[in-house]
Amino acid sequence: SSGRGRGGRTGGRCDAAAGVRAERRVRKYPTRVSSTPMTRDYRITGMTCDHCVRAVRDEVSAVDGVEAVEIELASGRLEVRGDGVADEDVRAAVEEAGYLVA
Repeated sequence: SSGRGRGGRTGGRCDAAAGVRAERRVRKYPTRVSSTPMTRDYRITGMTCDHCVRAVRDEVSAVDGVEAVEIELASGRLEVRGDGVADEDVRAAVEEAGYLVA
């Protein structure tokens, strides 16, 4: 996969920078039950601007159990804190935003 999609890169530029309006779809992620709070780090590829960061943050924040999301644009680092958050749900949310987890 090229990592292109809503909010992804097109010709080296973010869709937002190119003036393309991203269509938002509502997506539900499965509920995971766990009693152990966790913090996980991921590396996201393809983000080029603040719009990209917002797109990933919005999707990952919608995952059940996520309490906080921090993203560093320069490094592509995504930190997710929460309770009962499934790794596959975070990865699916990142892909829904149009990016890939390295």
